[in-house]
Amino acid sequence: MSARKISQALVITAFLLAASGSSIAVAQPGHDDATLIHAYLSDFDLLMDRTIIPAGEVRIEAVNLSGQYKHEMWIYPIDERDTRRFHEMLDLKRTGQRADELTSIDGILGRSGEVQAGEAMSFSATLPPGFYEVACLAREGDGDLRMVHYDEGMYAILAVRAPVMP
Repeated sequence: MSARKISQALVITAFLLAASGSSIAVAQPGHDDATLIHAYLSDFDLLMDRTIIPAGEVRIEAVNLSGQYKHEMWIYPIDERDTRRFHEMLDLKRTGQRADELTSIDGILGRSGEVQAGEAMSFSATLPPGFYEVACLAREGDGDLRMVHYDEGMYAILAVRAPVMP
């Protein structure tokens, strides 16, 4: 884990401890439910408490820790990030043009929709065995101040394993 990810995890932990009386419900680490992922979206990291899960239906509870930016989560096969259409979509976002993730990424298996700053939401996805990228593809700003959250490193890898035979 990089020093940046470790420092972000420490900041998030401190925030969660300080915000324990807030209106945002945050699940406690160490839960036993292998089909539940807690995701923490900050500026500009996407941290998940589980990165290896069993195949099947999974519920993702996302908390946007940002005080300023909206975030989102998309789940798609990891190979999609290497396609021409994926990079064309990012280029459109970088130049302020409209880009449609649904037509630019094949095999999308889950998406959160926008999670406003300071808010939380949950969504479900059914995931077969494989490797997936979980990413925030939101865009902020205008003109030379435009940024795409993905370009800032807001993505993670999720491994989905086949069921274990008894």
